[in-house]
Amino acid sequence: MVDAQGNLHTLSVWGAMVGYRHPWSEKWRSTVSYSYVKLDSLAEQGDFAYDQTHYAQANIIWTPTKSFYVGLEYLYGHKEVQNGNGGDDHRVQLSLQYTLIR
Repeated sequence: MVDAQGNLHTLSVWGAMVGYRHPWSEKWRSTVSYSYVKLDSLAEQGDFAYDQTHYAQANIIWTPTKSFYVGLEYLYGHKEVQNGNGGDDHRVQLSLQYTLIR
């Protein structure tokens, strides 16, 4: 953060992430992960300055051939700001991948 005199002040942050990939079979696999970030924002940044975030995801990947993948993933996020307000986000995404050269 830059104060009124033009001085730069760094913010302390702490974060962690953990994930696990599980092979169900030769053609199916899943990954789950969770992450957390906590930022020590300054009071001068105001009520809506970033405070903390939780983020999680889970997916299932199908590999019908060595060059083609189909994946379905669920993602969840929660963010809180300095004044305690927060919000949740839920997403689902589908992905297709075809590799031309192996």
